[in-house]
Amino acid sequence: MTLPAGPRDGEPPGRPGPVSHRSRPIGTGELGEQPHGSGPTIHLNGERRQLPRPCTVLEMLVALGFDPRLVALELNGEILHRQRWARQAILDGDVMEVVTIVGGG
Repeated sequence: MTLPAGPRDGEPPGRPGPVSHRSRPIGTGELGEQPHGSGPTIHLNGERRQLPRPCTVLEMLVALGFDPRLVALELNGEILHRQRWARQAILDGDVMEVVTIVGGG
């Protein structure tokens, strides 16, 4: 199972690659390897995911390799403002859309 990608390998720091909804396996990063079923089941960018452990929105974003400064997040149909990410626990059944902000012209 894979999760959305952060910046591509080989890209200069601070310059994200194209938006991709598949590339990073679940259970990597700071969330670590945990037994299947120990965290909430969510829908992330249209795909069902089992998180390895309970966490906040900010913890999940960082663990999945997203730069929190360069994403917008919708939780259960509503934009979730950045100041709430560190306090917002991810609950079983949550539906999230993470969009990477890409500059250019």
